[in-house]
Amino acid sequence: MFHEVAGEALRVLDVPKDLPDTAPEPETQVADLNDVSIPDLDSSQPSILEEAASQPQPVPPAAPMVPAAQDGIQAPNFEGLSKRAVVAEAQAQGFAVLLSGVGIARTQQPPPGGILRPGERIRVGFAK
Repeated sequence: MFHEVAGEALRVLDVPKDLPDTAPEPETQVADLNDVSIPDLDSSQPSILEEAASQPQPVPPAAPMVPAAQDGIQAPNFEGLSKRAVVAEAQAQGFAVLLSGVGIARTQQPPPGGILRPGERIRVGFAK
C-alpha cells in the first residue's frame, strides 16, 4: 500500500526515478560492475595525499621563556585568568603550577616577573 501511495506522490511531484524503467542487458551490467578504472585519471600526476606529504609541515613556534637572570626565568602573569587558561598557558610555556581556590586567579607566588628557579612551581590562588 505504501509503495503505491509513495510512487504516485513522487509521480505527481515530478521527482525523477532512480532506476531506469527497463532493466539493462546482463552483459552491460557485468561490465559496469567490474570496471573500476577512471578514464580521466592521470597516474603521472601526484595525488592529493602525495602532494601533502611532499610539502613541509609548519612547525608551531615554541613559547618563549624570557631569561630574567642567571639563576632562573621570569614568572608569567596569570592574574585575572581562569583556571583553564592558567593551566593551558602554563603547559604551553612548560611551567608547573599549584592551583588553589575557585574563580579567577588573584594571587601568584612568585609574583609576575619574579625569578623562577629550575624545578620550582608557581602557586596560583583563585577567588571569586
